[in-house]
Amino acid sequence: MTTRPAWNKNSDSVAINAVVTTCPGIEVLSKLFSKLLLVIFLVACFHIEANAGRTTSDKDTPADTRAETTVVHLYFGAENGNYLRAEQRSITMEPDEVVFGRKLLKMLVEGPRKSGRAVLPETTRLRTFFIKADGTAYIDFESPSFKGWPFSAISEFLAVYSLVDTLIVNLDKVDAVKIMLDGKETMTLAGHADLSRPLVADMMWVR
Repeated sequence: MTTRPAWNKNSDSVAINAVVTTCPGIEVLSKLFSKLLLVIFLVACFHIEANAGRTTSDKDTPADTRAETTVVHLYFGAENGNYLRAEQRSITMEPDEVVFGRKLLKMLVEGPRKSGRAVLPETTRLRTFFIKADGTAYIDFESPSFKGWPFSAISEFLAVYSLVDTLIVNLDKVDAVKIMLDGKETMTLAGHADLSRPLVADMMWVR
């Protein structure tokens, strides 16, 4: 009968230490593996912390796409026809003042939504509108726009200052307005208002 040798703890420890001592690569790999685990742990913690800051509203609420609005003052003829009256409207803001100016002119031609009356004929056609660096806005209409329109002295001044006051009050870059016909300077629309030079706002026509 073969007798099993007694286990010697000290001798086995010496043997294991000998293996580790004779195989230094095992110790290096062990250290690398420990570092790799540490990196994975840190990355996981960072990911959890980043997502913890996101609330349901952050993920589910759509971006606000509402356009910015502003209140403008449009000047139309009063019911008795002797002066201008401002009509306030809330409209979509345009970052480009030239585009915004065209929108204002279009609304003047369309006429008031409340009391009052239009001072420009429905046939008014805008050729071009632009603003120079000196603050002068140029309105260029097609000349047939005003044919047959019954301009008296007062109605012509109301039409002119409806344009001038509306643009200057609502456009920051505009200080004066020059009205033209067919791409050329004109002295007047119907023989009463002097259009030979740029005009500034005249609130004496407004009540």
